[in-house]
Amino acid sequence: MDNIVITVARGFGSGGKEIASRVAKDLGISCYENRILTLASQLSGLDEELFNEVNERVREKGGFAAFMKGLPRARSYITKGKFVSDDTLFEYQRKIIEELAATQSCVIVGKCADWILRGKDNVISLYIEAPRDFCLKRTMERMQVNEAVAEKNIVQTDKYRANYYKYYTKGNYWTNPINYDLTLNSEKVGVEQCVKLIESYVKIKMDYLGIKKLEKLEEFIMKLSETGLTAEELKGLVKKYMIETYERFDFIAETGKGMYLYDEKGNAYLDFYAGIAVNSTGNCNEKVVAAIQSQAADLIHTFNYPYTIPQALLAKKICETIGMDKIYYQNSGTEANEAMIKLARKYGVDKYGPNKYEIVTAKMGFHGRSFGSMSATGQPETAIQKGFGPMTPGFKYAEFNNLKAFEDAITENTIAIMIEPVQGEGGVHPATKEFMTGLRKLCDERGLLLCLDEVQAGWCRTGEIMAYMNYGIKPDIVSMAKAMGGGLPIGAICATDEVAKAFTSGSHGSTYSGNPVACAASLAQIGELLDRDLAGNAKKMGEYFRKKLREVVPHVKDVRGLGLFIGVEFEDGYNSVDIKHECFNRRLIVTAIGSNIIRMVPPLILTEEHCDKAAEIIAESVKALEK
Repeated sequence: MDNIVITVARGFGSGGKEIASRVAKDLGISCYENRILTLASQLSGLDEELFNEVNERVREKGGFAAFMKGLPRARSYITKGKFVSDDTLFEYQRKIIEELAATQSCVIVGKCADWILRGKDNVISLYIEAPRDFCLKRTMERMQVNEAVAEKNIVQTDKYRANYYKYYTKGNYWTNPINYDLTLNSEKVGVEQCVKLIESYVKIKMDYLGIKKLEKLEEFIMKLSETGLTAEELKGLVKKYMIETYERFDFIAETGKGMYLYDEKGNAYLDFYAGIAVNSTGNCNEKVVAAIQSQAADLIHTFNYPYTIPQALLAKKICETIGMDKIYYQNSGTEANEAMIKLARKYGVDKYGPNKYEIVTAKMGFHGRSFGSMSATGQPETAIQKGFGPMTPGFKYAEFNNLKAFEDAITENTIAIMIEPVQGEGGVHPATKEFMTGLRKLCDERGLLLCLDEVQAGWCRTGEIMAYMNYGIKPDIVSMAKAMGGGLPIGAICATDEVAKAFTSGSHGSTYSGNPVACAASLAQIGELLDRDLAGNAKKMGEYFRKKLREVVPHVKDVRGLGLFIGVEFEDGYNSVDIKHECFNRRLIVTAIGSNIIRMVPPLILTEEHCDKAAEIIAESVKALEK
């Protein structure tokens, strides 16, 4: 026997999950919680959602309540022609837990793992709990909710876990200390010391079993406290070795969860920027993390000669969801826009001749910083284009939301019109419906392609799945990235069948295009966006937040946007960079564009409470700058 398995049962708000994760990281072993559901789904061939629905709980209708009354289980599923009971789902989880315990050292959180693995010499079972006041305070801080909401979460979750444990352990009690090797009160010594106590006990157990060591991958431990560096020393490494083109916030983002980023001291920052509209399902969404972990263990990279499962499933999901025919994967928004430019020009030259390659884009638009994409960017007087020599020829700029200006810019050599449905870097200006429908009609009449850059606006940000759906139109080519990947680098273009034919063997390529891990992350991310109707939440919360900003923030000239793509323009004399800094000092993350506009693209999971808090901080920040 050469492996150790640590099971962790925990009260809600006690810090048990954090303790488990830190112990696993320190020991260089895997930590399994909801990933067990993913593995059970893969083993059974059943939809993961079935496992999620009964995750550490028994339902009121069927399950424990029915069991206690001597009634048959009332709830079952029909899938693939079979009835699937909750007991069956539990058995698949049991098999995964037993297999993990037999093959590797790991930490397993919840899932009755201590009972499933009872009697095994190499298992250390832990129970982490704390007094209610401590759990309340911790839950309020971590979730940024009021006391009533925190209390409800604690009571409900602990009840679910207790009933689940009692049912599947044949009447045993979850909180009984006899079930565990160690029972720790996390309030007494804190999370840090709980971790150290557990690791000390692990060493004792290893000595007893004759296990000399567990493989520890110290070089991959990314907690500041374990690097041997101070915060200032780490920042010094960045200054010494990195080419810096961004103004840094003076903090180290060590972890992220949901609506918050956390620094190395555990301070929470309300994230209203979401990694520039990337983390739309929240920072470190659990399903995205599980998808990355699972796929990385199977296949990280292969290039595009063999077929891969995530790539194929994602292609189907995206094309069918947004009503397009074909997809080509890229690695970023800029790459996606480069591919869109190339495809439009290749289509024009192939179909009409060598001069049919010009593209009309919008003044103050933004499409990226590679040569093709920055040439398409209608900002010739900014740092985006200045100092790089001649731009790529073939682009003309016309005034955004001015249909006549675009019509006048078209020549006999024009093949496409390329715009953002919402200009982001240009000041957060949504296209009008008249403009968008007019462009579609103009392109149809002139035989032009309508190319939409939805790198930032796409995937539920604007209150619809894709921004163009707000206007009742469909593009010929659309680019996407950011929210598509849940944090991993991935982008894509989608096109109609006719246009897609212009890309032939050798005409375009990318080594990492359709990377399996990135595609798996994207599949999980898009599933979360759609299943949770985050487009609907973006629409609802966007309307609420814009109204709130107008009501409580002083010196506002305009509040505009679409969904949760929001810009706030301030009166002259109120500098956006200064406002951004004041917000950061109050632990709210926003960004500045132009001289007097802040831009916000928060995770789409936010609530009214998050909106209220952000609006209050912005108001306080502006008042602090009053002359």
